[in-house]
Amino acid sequence: MRPVSFTYSGTVGAPIDRVFALITDPARMPEWLPGCRSVTPAPKLTGKGDRHRILFERDGRRVDAEIEIIDYNPPYTYGWVEIRRRKGARTYFALQFQGGATKVT
Repeated sequence: MRPVSFTYSGTVGAPIDRVFALITDPARMPEWLPGCRSVTPAPKLTGKGDRHRILFERDGRRVDAEIEIIDYNPPYTYGWVEIRRRKGARTYFALQFQGGATKVT
């Protein structure tokens, strides 16, 4: 099967530092990541290389996933690869300052 890629973009009415802090805080993932119910973060948060366990709930089913942070460049980029469940699936965020707002791609 060939790789599939999706790109979404939007603007958040908050400064880039606050947006980066939100998306990189594993304890806050349930606030913005669809279907995420809880996260067990890495024992020590250092950025790149951290591994987090995520519990998703979809259609009444609970699904565990594990991610490894592969891109951590404050406050501009953040990304992870799934190492369990959808092995190899990658998610990236690029943030751009736009006045008092932040463009997220």
